Amino acid sequence: MDQAVYENLSHALSSNQSVRLTAEARLKELEKLPAAINLKNYVEKHWSPLTDKFIGPEPDFEIKAVVRELAFNGLSDPSSKIRVASAYVISKIASNDWPDHWPDLLDLLISQLKSGSPDQIHGSMRVLNEFFKHDITEQQFSQVTPLLLPELSKILQSEGIHSYRTRGRAIAIFKQCIEILVMLKEEHPEAIEPFLKPMLPEW
Repeated sequence: MDQAVYENLSHALSSNQSVRLTAEARLKELEKLPAAINLKNYVEKHWSPLTDKFIGPEPDFEIKAVVRELAFNGLSDPSSKIRVASAYVISKIASNDWPDHWPDLLDLLISQLKSGSPDQIHGSMRVLNEFFKHDITEQQFSQVTPLLLPELSKILQSEGIHSYRTRGRAIAIFKQCIEILVMLKEEHPEAIEPFLKPMLPEW
């Protein structure tokens, strides 16, 4: 990190405008990264007494609301590293707060998927990718998939708009959905068919 800061400070003094502007943008990114890392550590240690790493104190409701907003805004950041860090923080918060204490999270993520912004789409998909890695209840899954899968399908089919990485992530999230469906089918086969029938032909 120190070497990167030194190099970009040097480039920021360049007489070449392109080099200078690139270095200035990179310095702004480097300023944000420690803040994103600190936020990640804060959430892991202080967010909820239900987590393994909790050491307290737990923040009050108002502080949690501010942190949620900051983390979500990070999903739109021009820096992919900031978006990835923000997505990790949101997924950690969501594992404790969604849907009871952050009921509009899913709507916010779907809205970003519909935005057409590559940064916002990437950020939201990183959250969803992390989200499905954690335990998810049948009720939560039934809330997420009807809204999510149509948007993932649109992204997958938009070859000229979205990069192969973004479209590949849409497939990865769909695969996670199928794996969860397979697990749920063993206990509730009658509840799974409504999900599978309409979506499998399209995919």
